Order: sequence, then structure tokens, then C-alpha cells
Amino acid sequence: MVVFDDPITLDNNLHSTPVGRAQGFYLYDKKDIFTAWMGFSFVFNSTEHKGSINFAGADPLMNKTRDISVIGGTGDFFMARGIATLSTDAFEGEGVRCVNQIESRLGRFTTLSRVKEKGVK
Repeated sequence: MVVFDDPITLDNNLHSTPVGRAQGFYLYDKKDIFTAWMGFSFVFNSTEHKGSINFAGADPLMNKTRDISVIGGTGDFFMARGIATLSTDAFEGEGVRCVNQIESRLGRFTTLSRVKEKGVK
């Protein structure tokens, strides 16, 4: 099991200004294939965005791209749903650190209570 709390940047340069944090964990779940199961959140607290986006799913690490589920969100991302496509830009060291690029396609469900709060009919 690996737990992480890493900066989110808009490019793959670790010295770029962070726009949020990626916080979560992954488990290696097979002996014969290099794969993992992961659950994590992107946490934003800036003038542009506040809230979190939550992700979960299997991550077959040796595939060029992998899709995992967007399973919810808070704040600006309230009840977000969708798919996130992961791709690994680089492995650094002895598998100690990898740089991932994540592209998300999000949808949002509006609950009846949220509609009533905003006065929408």
C-alpha cells in the first residue's frame, strides 16, 4: 500500500505553482501483472476553484492509457461524475515515483434539494 499527498500542477514540472493537492492511496493487487487499485481526491482551495474531485478504480500500470471512475465531488465539483484517463509521463528512480497526466471528463447531477435551494423550477 502506498499513501500519497502530492501537488497538482498544470504541467509535468514539479517546480510549477501547485493548483491543488492529489491525496489518496493505491494498492498493488496482483503478483503476476503490474497493476494497482487506487482511490484518491484532487483537493482545490484557490480563488479559482474550491472543493474536491474523487476518483477510484483499477490501474493496469503498463497500459499506455487507463480509465478510472470519477465518483463524486464537493464544493465547485458537487456530485461530479465521469471518467478520468491516466497516462504515465515518466518513472523516476526504482519505481519510487512516477509522473502521471490525468484528463477528466466530468458531468454533474443536480439533486432536487439543490434545485430548490437555488429557486429553480
